[in-house]
Amino acid sequence: MKQRTFDFQRERSGEPFGTGRFAMEIDSTMPASARAPGLRQSPSPLAETNIALGGLVSSVAVAFPLFIGLLILGVGAGPSLLMASGVQIVIFCSVLAMGLMSDSPEVEYSQPVSATDDREPEAGDIWWMYPSRRDTGQQLRAAMAAPDSLHSRRLAADTAALGYEVHHCGNPEAVIASMRARPCKWDLLVFDLACAADVESAVDHLVELRTLCPGTRVVLISGSAGQDEFNGERRAICDVTLAKPVRQGRLLDAVAFCTTAA
Repeated sequence: MKQRTFDFQRERSGEPFGTGRFAMEIDSTMPASARAPGLRQSPSPLAETNIALGGLVSSVAVAFPLFIGLLILGVGAGPSLLMASGVQIVIFCSVLAMGLMSDSPEVEYSQPVSATDDREPEAGDIWWMYPSRRDTGQQLRAAMAAPDSLHSRRLAADTAALGYEVHHCGNPEAVIASMRARPCKWDLLVFDLACAADVESAVDHLVELRTLCPGTRVVLISGSAGQDEFNGERRAICDVTLAKPVRQGRLLDAVAFCTTAA
């Protein structure tokens, strides 16, 4: 399934909800089943060759008639050739640049690999990737299961500001499957109960993940929580529970608490 993952740009209909784009290059020969969220399939050399060829043909198609026209008008051969060559170079570079820019959004991302489930992913399993915005000296990776909303995007951006590479999906089942497949690759899970169709099932999954990924810190977002809970009473489910909407700066406090309590 084709997916586009942008930094502050969503895939649906290509409508941006911010600015900027980020993609990590990988070998284009790697099979799709071996790619994780956030890894990019490089454009094929054939596509780049076709763009360059199109630019060359277009530039020659304009430059040659221009050269002949200038000669007919009485302009010398030297100046005519110089002007036609300049126009050809400008047209070639313009076509090449527009072709590469229009090809750039067609970045394909694989669905998270599941070691236990080989079924085709659902069309709604879209991932958004936010690159780390802080150098922590180590590669930190966070998964976020939350609805596609302004609140979730702000949380993802705040998490990226803490030094995490954030992979956000609105389907909690897809997030859980990805973490099961690579339990050692995740340092943080931010889980919004609002995206879970069955809260009891979601809690069971979180309990399972606590056993499977003991080193992964879990921040639970709950709309029914009356206040933030840092006392560890829900240790079997999560490290911290934050009441929704999450106040500015509370995610930083939650991650700091998880790090200290670990």
